[in-house]
Amino acid sequence: MAPLHYPNFPSKLLLFGEHIVLYGANALAVPYPRYSLSFSENKSNRFFDLLESFYQYALHHPSFIDRIDCERFESLLPTLAIESDIPIGYGLGSSGAFVAAFYDQFVVDKKTDFISLKTDLASLESYFHGKSSGVDPLVSYTRHHFLIQSEQIHPITLSFELAPKIELVDSDIPREGKEAIALFRSMMHQKPFEQMLYQEMIPLNNRIISQMIEGNVDFDDIIKLSALQFEHYLPLIPIEMRQEWRAGLDSGTYATKLCGAGMGGMFLRFLK
Repeated sequence: MAPLHYPNFPSKLLLFGEHIVLYGANALAVPYPRYSLSFSENKSNRFFDLLESFYQYALHHPSFIDRIDCERFESLLPTLAIESDIPIGYGLGSSGAFVAAFYDQFVVDKKTDFISLKTDLASLESYFHGKSSGVDPLVSYTRHHFLIQSEQIHPITLSFELAPKIELVDSDIPREGKEAIALFRSMMHQKPFEQMLYQEMIPLNNRIISQMIEGNVDFDDIIKLSALQFEHYLPLIPIEMRQEWRAGLDSGTYATKLCGAGMGGMFLRFLK
């Protein structure tokens, strides 16, 4: 019998809105197919414990009663493997891609509208994080670009090719997102930081997102955002990244910014 074909699900990038989306800012999330995840048939690479544990979680979740294809999952489990090159702990949505793959293969009565689909996927990804927005698996599953605005999510089309203008910079430092989020929340308790966020960071972030959707990005604004993050987000920027970050600001040829929570993982570089 020929092996089953399993589709690839891309990683995701949160281009803008990291942290501040929780405080009313817009955010822009896009699929990043440079890294991806899929299921495969491979007896030596089964991740049996994860697959079985996640299956039991989904099977008993109130939102998925009678919606899991038990017969199909249990028949495939002995040879089911996870093939992924998405770095774990790097803010690229590795758990979201896994959830997307599982939903694609083993959930019946799939939702088709983005709101219900996002809710479904958030319920499943909560297995990994305790609470999930559902954005990561939604981007991976649908392969759409999304604008997150006032807690609403809108599919959009970007009018230019991102790849030549943006690249990932690997800090070589795995990070725990929860730690970075907790640090940012503690920073929000400082009045000057909070004022800067609402008066400068969020308006600038939202303006850049609007520019990207319109296809006419002002690179000076991205430099300004990079400079604001370097000045105010320094605890979220690893020491190993700071000299390179500063060099881009001094030369004006590239701008670095967080890619997700910070403190490690990947960072984004925008090329002039």
